[in-house]
Amino acid sequence: MLLMAVDGGKTKTSCMMFDEQGRILAFSASGPTGLLLPLETIKYNLWIALESCISAASVHFEDIVLIVFGLSDLDTMKDRVIAESLINSLPLPPSVKVLVEHDMITAYYAVTHGEPGETRKGVNEK
Repeated sequence: MLLMAVDGGKTKTSCMMFDEQGRILAFSASGPTGLLLPLETIKYNLWIALESCISAASVHFEDIVLIVFGLSDLDTMKDRVIAESLINSLPLPPSVKVLVEHDMITAYYAVTHGEPGETRKGVNEK
């Protein structure tokens, strides 16, 4: 089971591939994917990041179970509709599950590992 995570930002886009134990298998980067850019630019940079990561790991898209896209600029429902439409237009196999989130959500989970995000020492232990 292979998973991919895409961090699409205003300055660059990063992509990582993981196995089910969380081991990093590949990393790639491409240009920015902020929603204020032309849609074709965003689509191109997302695809380059994904394709480069797949190539670096020497696997196929059919081997991927889930791709999580953490994107900047998902501030309104209209933004989300645009982003999801754009991602759904990528030539991904139908077997690949796709999840689209605001990059602040993916950043939160990356830092907290899904645990409570309390920053005061000792509070979580109470």
